[in-house]
Amino acid sequence: MKFTLYSEKSVAQCLTALNTRLQAKGGASRAELDGWIDKSGEFSLTVTSKVAGYFNRSTTLRAKIERKSGHSQITGSVPDGVPREGRILVFIALGLVSAMILSYGNPMLALIALPVGLALHIAMKGDHDNSAVLMNELQKTLKAKSTPPKKTETSGKSSARRKPSATRLTKD
Repeated sequence: MKFTLYSEKSVAQCLTALNTRLQAKGGASRAELDGWIDKSGEFSLTVTSKVAGYFNRSTTLRAKIERKSGHSQITGSVPDGVPREGRILVFIALGLVSAMILSYGNPMLALIALPVGLALHIAMKGDHDNSAVLMNELQKTLKAKSTPPKKTETSGKSSARRKPSATRLTKD
């Protein structure tokens, strides 16, 4: 999933906030993040979570911070996984393919679908859960929103109340 977020902070302030967040320990309310930050504004955040039993899934968000139109723009991508309903459809399709292969008389190939289904489940569920955590942490850390900040009017009415200029035209 590609995303664009906007922050009122400068690029340097964003990078400092990310660096501070990466150094913070994870706890019950916050996930432990790993990653790197480049001075050019590029960064990567990774979170690992337990998906099923002993199986863990790591998901990495990659993005870049640039200064545009007076605010910081964060553009990047993160694998977004598949929600529960989509995973159910994938498993139904995998079961149908496995049954079709079994009906053609190839039980060994049909049994291979079981570990493939487990691997797909770990990847789809892990990325779905982890991407939400990564986006939430990024928005909290940078105080970023998906809409650009509103531009403030700078002396729009004060220019109409200017004093007349000191130079006057005279007739000769």
